[in-house]
Amino acid sequence: MKTTNSKNTNKTIKDGFKCMDLVLHKIEFASVRIPPTMVVKDPHVGDAIARHLELSYRIVVRAKWPSEALLEGIIVKDLLSGRWRVTGEIERNNRYGNTSHCVVDPMLKKLCYCIPRSK
Repeated sequence: MKTTNSKNTNKTIKDGFKCMDLVLHKIEFASVRIPPTMVVKDPHVGDAIARHLELSYRIVVRAKWPSEALLEGIIVKDLLSGRWRVTGEIERNNRYGNTSHCVVDPMLKKLCYCIPRSK
């Protein structure tokens, strides 16, 4: 599982550097918010799932060394379509010092671990 898309990310960084792919080390915490059964099984529509119901997951993950980024975010699954999406910003919950020196974008700074681009 990668948390960055290197192809798009690497277009926005300083020459001679790239962002290292962040690889999942472990899931530190996960919780789910489930709609109440009364909402899911609305008597007006029988046993059909009501439209626009979602499951909301709050997750905290740690990336492998050398980044060791501790990242937190909310992902949502639409029960009707089965699609997943990230909502809000991904937060970084530990310090990253100057490891993201090659990027200016505030969102990428949280995710990027700069390494020299191989020639």
